[in-house]
Amino acid sequence: MARTKKPMEPASGAAAAKPKRRGGQRKKQDRAKAEIERQERIAEALEYRRQGFTYRQIADTMGVSTTTAFAWVQQGLEAITLESALAVKKLVLDRYDDILQRLMPMLEDGADRDVVDQIVKIQDKILALHGLTGNVSLSFDGGDDGEGDEAIVIARIKASVPVLRPDTPVPPNPIL
Repeated sequence: MARTKKPMEPASGAAAAKPKRRGGQRKKQDRAKAEIERQERIAEALEYRRQGFTYRQIADTMGVSTTTAFAWVQQGLEAITLESALAVKKLVLDRYDDILQRLMPMLEDGADRDVVDQIVKIQDKILALHGLTGNVSLSFDGGDDGEGDEAIVIARIKASVPVLRPDTPVPPNPIL
């Protein structure tokens, strides 16, 4: 017995509205899955390259074009370089913070101009690492005694950098 299709009756009112599709969530999941697979392919291509494969050999092994194999290896290398650069930046910033914390108490004891100069230079380097360049320079007017200018600079430095005392806990990331 053959089945025949019944013609659909036109719907009216609220029933006529099309059911809402949940394609947006599915698309996000599909994109996330595709990105994970792409990252895995990049890691695989990078591993082949580390083993000494040529781009042509990587392409043949992975079933892609030489251009794609090259692009994946380059993307993998860029990610490694970026991660390494961020790690180095963090180490350098930590060292600068440590140096500043050792120099700042010297301001309390009436530091000489060399200490003030070192603090300003370190602050300038910290700003440069954060992408805020400006090369700070200090010059004391040779006024009557020059002490007024130096006191102002020292007061500004004290206000901008927190001094950690040995009896207080060290915050995980002191704010400069």
